[in-house]
Amino acid sequence: PGLWRITKIPLVLAGRRARLLAVGTYDGRVRLVDAATGMTRWAVQSYQESIYCHVAISPDGKFLASVGVSDESWKLWDGANGEVCVTGARHDGTGACVCKVTRSGLRTSLDEGCPVQAHTSGLSAVAFSPCGQRIATGGKDSAVILWDARTGKAELVLQGHASMVRSVSFSADGARLASGSGDRSIRVWDTATGALLRTIPHAHDSVEWVLFS
Repeated sequence: PGLWRITKIPLVLAGRRARLLAVGTYDGRVRLVDAATGMTRWAVQSYQESIYCHVAISPDGKFLASVGVSDESWKLWDGANGEVCVTGARHDGTGACVCKVTRSGLRTSLDEGCPVQAHTSGLSAVAFSPCGQRIATGGKDSAVILWDARTGKAELVLQGHASMVRSVSFSADGARLASGSGDRSIRVWDTATGALLRTIPHAHDSVEWVLFS
């Protein structure tokens, strides 16, 4: 898969055949575009206008994930019709951490004292694992979180960055995750244990994008 930025619209190619494009724009809209025809299959206003929205598409092209810097949770969309399937765990204002699976109407509260919580501020990066079963997000709170894409529950919280996480990317086998941050560093994590494997300094500026070959 490839990824690039055109003006202010980040685009993510789905799989090697690149049949679909997931598009997130600065007006808070999420859309799915047919790469061959350029036609929009569906589009939704997911976040506030003038809010940066980042997107990722599952390897099989059946789902989209989106995050916005104004929102503490991520959303999983049905690629066929643009309906929200899962809303990732977020704080509900009472201190509880909840997630919602829209298709079954399930709203789940995580146990109090659970060591895995949720982002405490807006999200700025998202990626699917190669198997499509996990989602990684990066936030303005400098945290990286690995989620179960089916349930919306957080599995691992990866701490170490000192500034907003701007990009996340899985390795081809899903065993590692790279994250780039405004703290001018790239960090590589073990996705099974959450262990930090390596820190790569980037002396010149913030790391905007990171991808495995």
